[in-house]
Parts: sequence; structure tokens; C-alpha cells
Amino acid sequence: SNTAARPPPPASAEQISQHRPRRKAPASDEPQDALAARLTLTADHYADARRASDIQFSVQAHNTGERPLFVALRSRQLSFLVEGPDGLVRCAPQSPGHYIPRDLFRTLHHGKHVHMYVRLREVCPPHTFDRPGLYRVVPSLHLRHNGREYGFNAATGLVSVQDPGIPGGTHKFSDDVTLVRVTRGFAPYYNRPAISVPTQVAPGP
Repeated sequence: SNTAARPPPPASAEQISQHRPRRKAPASDEPQDALAARLTLTADHYADARRASDIQFSVQAHNTGERPLFVALRSRQLSFLVEGPDGLVRCAPQSPGHYIPRDLFRTLHHGKHVHMYVRLREVCPPHTFDRPGLYRVVPSLHLRHNGREYGFNAATGLVSVQDPGIPGGTHKFSDDVTLVRVTRGFAPYYNRPAISVPTQVAPGP
């Protein structure tokens, strides 16, 4: 027989009360435009600094889509997740509601990109880079200015290095990160004093 086997009926009222029919998620009615503009975020892979005030590197915003993208791009729209010797630190965008002049909106064509240079000491909370060592930095770009006060319709959304061009992407340190090495700082290299451990010699044969 080609008839599919049906699941057995509930054996008790308790099972009936717990039964919930499965519902399929509604299909999205929004058409997918394969040729749409798509913003991608990349960053320098390495940065060396003698002290925290010297940390500087470049973050690039690329239009990897086929159509032009109208947008306002400023370095103060960047935020960062920093994983260092003392744990995780979040560095928020600078002045998120800051005014954007009309002449800073631009058209980014296919294959073009914009460099944004940042000094992490100016973005991150105080003492973030006080300890010498290696830091892992993940950037994000917050596009919040649509230019409607000028009659524009500029792109908005959140762009991350994990899901390029997709607003709302999440961030993981296994993705494209910038490794920042700080050689000097106000705090010691180790976050706790060294502990002496007695040497144990294994008995001979």
C-alpha cells in the first residue's frame, strides 16, 4: 500500500491537551533582488601600537552589489567588540544622533569602497587597553541617517563582518577580526601576581 503510516491517536486526555498541530512558517512575500546594492564591511587584519593612544587602523565599507548605493559613511558610525586580557568590552558608536551635513551623503557604485580610519582610544571606554597584550577587535557599522531632511532616501541598517550586507548580523570572534597588539600600558602584563609552585621530581626507576 502507498498510504503513509499515521501516528497513533492520543491514549489519554493528558496527551490530547498537550497536542499542538504543527504550523508551517508563512513564506515571505518580499521579492529577493539578486542585483540589489549590498554593503560589506572589512577591516585591517593586524595593528601594532606602542601604547593605547597609538591604536589606529582602517575599516572599509564596500558595495558588493550590482546597483549603486546612496549612503552617508562616517567613522563615528562604527562600533567595536573588543576581547582582551580582562574580558569583553563594547565600544558604542560616537554621537549616534549627530547631525550629518548634506554634502557627506554620497553614491557608492558597484566595486567601490570607502576607508574609515579610527583611533580606538577615542571610541572605547577608559582603561580598555591599559594592559599590554593581544586584543581581538570586531567592527560593526551603524547606518542611521536616511537623509530625509534633505529629500534623500539613503540606506540604513546594521552591517557586520559576519553577515556582510545583511542588516542585523551577529558577531563572533571566529569571524574576520583585527588583531591589535599593545606593547606598553599602565597595567602590568599579567592580571594577577605570579604564584610560586614547588617543583615535584618524579621518582627514578
